[in-house]
Amino acid sequence: MQRGRQVGSRGIELPEDQHIGEIEEEGYQYLGILRLDKTLNTKMKDKITSEYIRRVKKLCSSKLNGGNLIVGINTWAMGIACFSAGIVEWTMEEVANTDRRTRKILAMSGCLHTRSNVVRLYLPRKEGGIGLIGIKESKSLHGYLRESTELLLQAALKEKVVVEEESLDDYERQRKEEKVTNWKEKALHDAFVQEISDEAGEESWRWLRNGFLKKETEGLILAA
Repeated sequence: MQRGRQVGSRGIELPEDQHIGEIEEEGYQYLGILRLDKTLNTKMKDKITSEYIRRVKKLCSSKLNGGNLIVGINTWAMGIACFSAGIVEWTMEEVANTDRRTRKILAMSGCLHTRSNVVRLYLPRKEGGIGLIGIKESKSLHGYLRESTELLLQAALKEKVVVEEESLDDYERQRKEEKVTNWKEKALHDAFVQEISDEAGEESWRWLRNGFLKKETEGLILAA
């Protein structure tokens, strides 16, 4: 690199007759992240978004029931997005746009009815929601390390490689309160919340927690 630009090179000669070749223009991968002199954010975001959408579509086209479909998205699809947390620089608009595309795919597959409350999609199933984790709702890098059981990631957490900016529990509690408030502010959907507020408990949502219904049936009932 000269003055921030890549120039031609014959590579680097190392001891014991080893040789590092010239880096291609598209960069090189280190732990799955494209780099050159710095992280190639634009290319990585396109690559991650494309793979994430592919996985969501593949899951939605499967025969999975409602509960297992959401679990699949939260683990298999979200895993590709969470991996880049704290490394690739995402804007809030890019994150929100990816979540919108996810909801569109869910609607086309019948999992999310067009009359359903969007906020409810991201609430836990034990509280009457569908339980989807949006890209915007994904845990911080510190939270990912804290919940991991892998020895190397636990060691990274112990050495404070990533500093916790705020309590993960406080953050999740705040986000949940914002969702419920948003739900209650809807003129039509608020009527349902008011009707069940004094009567519905966790047992009322057993059918949602079990997740045994077809995704189309589940989406229709929630819309009703």
